[in-house]
Amino acid sequence: HTRFTSDWSSDVCSSDLKPAVKDIENFSKLSGDYNPIHNDLKFSLNYGFNNTLVHGNLTCAQLSRMIGMSFPGNGTLILEQNLSFPNPIYPNDFINFELKVDSVNNELGIIILKVKANKKSSERDSSGLTVLRGKVICKKLWPPIPRY
Repeated sequence: HTRFTSDWSSDVCSSDLKPAVKDIENFSKLSGDYNPIHNDLKFSLNYGFNNTLVHGNLTCAQLSRMIGMSFPGNGTLILEQNLSFPNPIYPNDFINFELKVDSVNNELGIIILKVKANKKSSERDSSGLTVLRGKVICKKLWPPIPRY
């Protein structure tokens, strides 16, 4: 679920994701990325991981949903993103994403968002290991595109 207040220009938006093995399989089909690090447990264990890895771009899809549908929302385009993945995400990890407005240029419709995602032990866990961080530059189109 996604949480934010009505004044997005000075707000924070957060959303949760718990990627399942089926999500990884579907993303592999969609992207064509069948790297064994994502779907072969023995291969992943041989490289020192505790499980297969969730695709980094699967987590980026969550950011796209948050930005395009909620924060800033309808009529927003992602122009650029600079993200790092300092720790692995495994299937069924509970991930909390947070978008925070860093700056807004109303004249150009440009919004710079700071992005952070933490792996948590439960929905109530308030800390967690950082699994994604960076920034996203967006453009809010004016006037907003009507929803159909």
